[in-house]
Amino acid sequence: MWKRPNRGSVKINVDASYNAETLSGPTGAIARDDKGQFLSAATWYIPHVSSAVSAELIAIRNGLYLAANIGCNRVIIESDSALAIEAVNNHDNYFGQDAATVVECKMLASDYASASFDNCFREANSMADSLAKFSFTSTSSVWDSTPPDLISHLIGCSGVMLLGNSPSTGRRKAPPSTEKVQVLHEGACMETRVACGDAKYVACEMFYGIAFP
Repeated sequence: MWKRPNRGSVKINVDASYNAETLSGPTGAIARDDKGQFLSAATWYIPHVSSAVSAELIAIRNGLYLAANIGCNRVIIESDSALAIEAVNNHDNYFGQDAATVVECKMLASDYASASFDNCFREANSMADSLAKFSFTSTSSVWDSTPPDLISHLIGCSGVMLLGNSPSTGRRKAPPSTEKVQVLHEGACMETRVACGDAKYVACEMFYGIAFP
C-alpha cells in the first residue's frame, strides 16, 4: 500500500524493466506530494544497460532528475529494488560495476535539503512500473500537472472512495446507491459490499488511493 510522505516532502516512486535479450531497459518515475496529489511523471528509454540492477539504479538517478525538474527541496525516492536501494544507501562501500551511477545519485542527493532512498513492496510501486513498461514501446516522455492516461485510472476512482468517516473532514459519507463499491488502489481493485438500506457503513482507510497514517 502506497503511503504519503511527511508534510512538506515529495515522494517519487521509480521502477525499471529489463530485457536481457536486447540489453535494454526503460525506467519510469512518478512524483506525488504529501497529500498524494500528482505532480509530475517521466519515462526514459535506456538503449544499453548491462543488468536489471543497473536499470534500477538508473531509475533512481532519473527519479532525482525528476525531483530537480519540479523544484522540490525534500524528496523521498522509493523503489521496489532492495539491491539498488542498498547500493545507494551504502554508497561508500559499493564497488560494483554501477559505481559511477551510485556516485552520481549521491551527488544529486546533496543538492536537496533532505533526500532519502526507501525500499517498498511492488504493490506500492505499480504506477512507476506501468510507466517503465510503457517506455518499451515509446520514446522518453515527461508529464507535468496532468498524469498520462496509462496511470490516470490508478490515481483516483470514479466511484465512492471512502465509506465511513472521512480522514480529511471527519464527516460521514452517505451510503452509495449501489450495493457494490469498487475501490481502486494502486491497480488492485477491491470490492466492498455495503448495506444500502439500513445506514450501515464500511470503514475504509483509503482515500484516493492513499493510506492515511
